[in-house]
Amino acid sequence: RIAKRLANESITPDFFVTVDPFDWSFDNSKSVMAFADESVLIHSFHAQHKIVSQWNGLSSYSGARYGWKVEGQLPNIETPGPTVTNSAMHIACSLGANRVYLSGIDFCFAHGLTHESGSDEAKVADTFGFNTRAKLEDNAGNFTETSDDFYSAWQSMENSIKLYKSTRDIQIFNLGLHSAKIKGVEYIPCEEVSLRNEDKTDLTLLVREKLTVSVEERF
Repeated sequence: RIAKRLANESITPDFFVTVDPFDWSFDNSKSVMAFADESVLIHSFHAQHKIVSQWNGLSSYSGARYGWKVEGQLPNIETPGPTVTNSAMHIACSLGANRVYLSGIDFCFAHGLTHESGSDEAKVADTFGFNTRAKLEDNAGNFTETSDDFYSAWQSMENSIKLYKSTRDIQIFNLGLHSAKIKGVEYIPCEEVSLRNEDKTDLTLLVREKLTVSVEERF
């Protein structure tokens, strides 16, 4: 869903992550195709096949090569769930990110919306489709309604962040005042964020070079 919003904001990401196998995931995600020349698609084995097959840019597979362990096989970065957000977070940390900013990672119905404000779900205010009314505390100290799926993803994120922080020095920030509060994650307003870009280009080019293979090498 976010790809359409990124295009409207003239933002080109380095990576997109897709893991959902559902048929409707293609309709939600087809806007990523506009970024095929500039972004890298990271996908799992169970990602929607129409997205993976129609993507004509550089891509990277996450997960094991086979469904069983092979002696001497180099481990690959996994994409654990339960949501694509959890998967993308794991990939970022596994690639060595020392500082992570979460934007739009709510895990609750922030402002009464279930998804990005420009999405079809937001336009029809689809919270009526959720029967459970569990609540999570947001970064403003308010308790906001959430769904069972979001609650499970929030729990998983807390556990993952605890693991990341136990293994190395990593800072994780959330830019959403009305996003669910997560242990180990510090809230910071967007206005206080200052980013440096001097190392990004070289690292991005390195990744793209590693992923550029011939048709013969692919098969």
